[in-house]
Amino acid sequence: MAKIQIRDILKTVAAVLAVAAVGVAGTLLADTGSVWYEALVRPAFQPPDLVFLIVGTVLLAMVALSLARLIARGRLKAGLLSMFAANGFLNVIWSIAFFSMHSPVVAFAVLIALAVLTVLLLRKAWRADAAAGWLLVPYLVWLAFVAVINYVIAMLN
Repeated sequence: MAKIQIRDILKTVAAVLAVAAVGVAGTLLADTGSVWYEALVRPAFQPPDLVFLIVGTVLLAMVALSLARLIARGRLKAGLLSMFAANGFLNVIWSIAFFSMHSPVVAFAVLIALAVLTVLLLRKAWRADAAAGWLLVPYLVWLAFVAVINYVIAMLN
């Protein structure tokens, strides 16, 4: 068994905190009580807002676990780390586009970019560590579902 390095523990804590910051930022930016959001025509299949919070929390925990696995196995290289960072950045940008800019169309474009990046991230993570890649699969599925919701909202409004 490999010896645990303090450096790896610090990297893991930093990675988990960064993923948590993405979640907190997304939650703070998601103003589901705003007059604008309440007035939107939304698809009947859209789950309640609480489901987004719960699923988002679980999925971001899985992203953090994927990162932690890669760090623990010494397989988190700069390119892969950059992809995780860009993914978190686009997550926050989506919240800004949708909830702050009130633009479902721009938000949908961001989601498409996020989904493409996530496919690339998943492939690269998978090559580094299969379990780390598997941890990202539910996140990609959820992104596809959210993209459908976002698209329908853009079309209905």
